[in-house]
Amino acid sequence: MTTYPSPTPPADGQSVSRREQKKRRTHRRLMDSAWQLFQERGYEQTTVEDIAQGADVAKSTFFNYFQTKQSILDEVALWQIDVISEQVLSGAGVPQASLARIKRVMRAVIDALHSEQDLLERAFLFRLSAQGKHEGAHRLGSIIQKLVVEGQTGREIRADLDARLVTGLLMTCFFHSFSRHGAAREAPPANPDPQVLLSDRGFDRSIDALMAGLGGPDWRKT
Repeated sequence: MTTYPSPTPPADGQSVSRREQKKRRTHRRLMDSAWQLFQERGYEQTTVEDIAQGADVAKSTFFNYFQTKQSILDEVALWQIDVISEQVLSGAGVPQASLARIKRVMRAVIDALHSEQDLLERAFLFRLSAQGKHEGAHRLGSIIQKLVVEGQTGREIRADLDARLVTGLLMTCFFHSFSRHGAAREAPPANPDPQVLLSDRGFDRSIDALMAGLGGPDWRKT
């Protein structure tokens, strides 16, 4: 059974040396540059030289931080999962109920996959391969598992269920919708079923049914 690791917390800025702070700023500039260029030009049309120039560093500096262009896309995708989750969980009007927060995070990631589907799907599929070591799945899964544990502690989610199993079921629901959406994009049916597409209600209906089993039919009222 998979155990999802917790994301590494950021270090206290006061305990980091100036050299380390400079390295982190350069790393962040490279990621900002890559994400902006990938969105504007597309992944294939963006070069390592373009990314380095956008970050105002030499091309050789890029390779001090990333092995390839694919590797920076992978890290940017993981970073986006963290950013999306933080925005969703800390924004105004965030529901207190764990199940509602879980659905909100997963819905936000799905919407991001839909809006930047070529970029994030490329990175996400790579991370699902053996080469990618499933880190993208683990990053999202760790966030979901933390919310599951909170829900069980607050007696909102059944405590007799293993939190890892619950997280795995939620992630299976997520990947099922993700894979069906990808298949629909590759070979669109003549009469597409709106429940299959991520942009419609297929994911919402599936996750609602699962959450009713975890928290009872009145989970929305919590």
